[in-house]
Amino acid sequence: MRTAILAALALLAAGCGRGELKEYTPDDKSFTVLLYADTKSSSRQADGATVRLIGNLHPDGAMAVAYVEMEAPGAVEARIDQARDALLKNTGAKLKGDKKALVAGTIPARLIDAELPDEKGRLRVMVFFTGGRRYQLQVIGTAAYVDSENAERFLDSFVPGP
Repeated sequence: MRTAILAALALLAAGCGRGELKEYTPDDKSFTVLLYADTKSSSRQADGATVRLIGNLHPDGAMAVAYVEMEAPGAVEARIDQARDALLKNTGAKLKGDKKALVAGTIPARLIDAELPDEKGRLRVMVFFTGGRRYQLQVIGTAAYVDSENAERFLDSFVPGP
């Protein structure tokens, strides 16, 4: 998922999205989430799988949904632990918090809060599995941005499709 984090940071450089959060649904209607209106999307190959990224830029950070086709065989909590550990290792971030959560009221998830290296900011990532995919809802930026009301609304907004 290092690729997804790097791609989210690349969205920062691309200059996308401002304004109010609005519902966003991809063409395959697999989910709905709140994002700024001007979304950017990309996909990259990582470990033999296609990682898709949809996100926005704000002057102080970025929000993105990263997902990859991947079942969660075995214990979901163990798979989420693996995703968390890989995220921290690949970004060099220092874990500040790791809290169990539910997405859309029923999907087991983990909210990871971490400090990026060299005081480059913070990241909060909601990791979960649903519909044969691993999702990461990512907020990256300044502490004020990562802790903002809009960041909370984004992290709480995911609804799986039909």
